[in-house]
Amino acid sequence: MAAFGLLVSALVLGPASGAVEAGGPEGQVAAESASPKGQAELADGEPTDGDPERRAERRDPAAALAAAVEGGGVPDEILDEDDEDDEATEEADDPLEGVDLRAVPRLDAPRTRADEIRDYWRRGFHSGVGSFNLVYGGPVRTYTFAGSPLRSRFTLGMSLRVLFHPRVQVSFTIRGQRWETLGPGPTMGAGAIFMELDYGLPLLALPTDWRVRPELVARIGGGAGAVTASFDDVTGENVEFSDLDRLTVGLTAAAEAQLDVRVHDLVYVRAFGGVSRSLYNFGALSFARDLQWFAGVGVGFY
Repeated sequence: MAAFGLLVSALVLGPASGAVEAGGPEGQVAAESASPKGQAELADGEPTDGDPERRAERRDPAAALAAAVEGGGVPDEILDEDDEDDEATEEADDPLEGVDLRAVPRLDAPRTRADEIRDYWRRGFHSGVGSFNLVYGGPVRTYTFAGSPLRSRFTLGMSLRVLFHPRVQVSFTIRGQRWETLGPGPTMGAGAIFMELDYGLPLLALPTDWRVRPELVARIGGGAGAVTASFDDVTGENVEFSDLDRLTVGLTAAAEAQLDVRVHDLVYVRAFGGVSRSLYNFGALSFARDLQWFAGVGVGFY
């Protein structure tokens, strides 16, 4: 019975439907209108999907948005896409999750002296900081030799120092002393010379780029030392006394305070002073290795 009804409909509607080509736009509109979805849209009074403008809007979201603005509304498709984007953003992992923001330094926070010192200890500097220094000194206490008081005429020296690391300072020093006895009788003169290489440990280790930089340095080193002695007899003639001459090796320890003042980007001046004690076997002339004070000035280069 159903088949008979379909046959009758085809015979009745055949001439009318043949006026519309299947391949033309009108044919596509008719076909889509005949579909259940198209009939539902026609019943609601909305344009069908067969409308060329509606199809363009579906293919191009920008065109759909422009049409919505002109019509005073936003298509549901765009609203749905925005909702999906918001949900995806909310579901994305937070890159700062689990990070203690209080421990992250602020880029605009001012750097303190403590921050500069920590960075200096951690990173140091790219090249050594060298200086050339002149030294003057003398004994801390008085001495006697064969019952006659001794006087230190001078202690002079020069040194080259290089700071390789915030905690490593190496120094090469040459220094000499001259002594003589006081009072009646023959005068004894004694001289000593030292060549030493030592390691200095900066205790404060403040950044070298500071304009004013105080420092405390503990030194330990060693080298070679030699002493000679001579006497002036009653006639005034100087007589060498080789029995007291010594050439030996030994150690030296020192404590020193320094003050560096930067006068140029690459130049600084230094004032320093301290005490030192040498451990050399000089026999009867052991006073030459006893506790001494020293002070000096220098110029350094970065």
